[in-house]
Amino acid sequence: METTWTDVAQAIAAISGAVISFLGFFFIVRQIQQTNKNLKQNNHIAIYSLNTDIYKFFAENSELRPYFHENKAPKKKVLNKILSVSEMFADFFEFILIEKKSLSKDIQQPWENYMAHIFINSPGFRHFIRSNKENYCQELLLFFAKVAPEFQGNDLSCQFLKNDAEFLEIDKIYQECFAESSVPTQIQKEWWKNQPKGIIVLKNGPQIIGGMSFWNISKFIFNQFREGLIFERDIETKEMPQENAEYIYLSDIGIIDDFKGRKFSSLLMKEFIKELEERLKRVKAIHLLALGYSLEGEKLLGKLGFHKILDGTESKDGSPLFHLQVDKKEGLKNMKVEFL
Repeated sequence: METTWTDVAQAIAAISGAVISFLGFFFIVRQIQQTNKNLKQNNHIAIYSLNTDIYKFFAENSELRPYFHENKAPKKKVLNKILSVSEMFADFFEFILIEKKSLSKDIQQPWENYMAHIFINSPGFRHFIRSNKENYCQELLLFFAKVAPEFQGNDLSCQFLKNDAEFLEIDKIYQECFAESSVPTQIQKEWWKNQPKGIIVLKNGPQIIGGMSFWNISKFIFNQFREGLIFERDIETKEMPQENAEYIYLSDIGIIDDFKGRKFSSLLMKEFIKELEERLKRVKAIHLLALGYSLEGEKLLGKLGFHKILDGTESKDGSPLFHLQVDKKEGLKNMKVEFL
């Protein structure tokens, strides 16, 4: 079969079209790359421009610098000004995180170090963030939760309950906090003897000032409790496996009166979160149950991500029952942000 000039022309046209398409694609890619480069440059300029404005502000208002760099607590007469500056910082830091991927990698870490420095060294800024969490993205809140300093000014420590003498102290705190709703002393002691790592105590020096109890339970008891078929006190040690990492009943968390209202319970919850993170390394998901003994308790459980599954009229104990499922994907974001 002979090749005609028409065939040759068509072949040349096809090749030319392919070349032109490739060149067009190449120029588009180059244009996108240039656009990204320009975006990075613009973001760099914007960030450093904003930061320069902050430096100028502190140069003109040097009396405010210790409140952001030297851990100085704001007094009432300057509180509003500190909160206004904190809002400026928070918006600036959120912009940095949102545009993080468009920043050069060699400057990402220094900016994160600066953000952490301000949060750690400014009680006023921490107060602003904790009071305005709903106004900022979760990525920013999780960043601050990761670097949040522990409570300063007391010899505080969290550890597992060690002996019978400590048990009597923590049980007394529970009985005073929850009265008739508290787990009976003998049952609580049986649970603890069966699961020695079921009670975390908070100490101020040698003094126990609070604690929280959480217990491994079997799937069968979990479902019985979830359906409102048993009382809290009906949980038997034979249904409380020591190694179970998937089903947990969160029974008590209490602080003595002298230390209430000072966010010490958050230290216990942070320790509990560490335990949950370790368990998530071994299982795909963890299920938690907790009773809401008060309106404040119910509100807190809601903030942590718990969902009410039984009203007080439906549970044997007369208090609403809450459930939370934590999986590897979502992790413990709500808890970490709540106890920022």
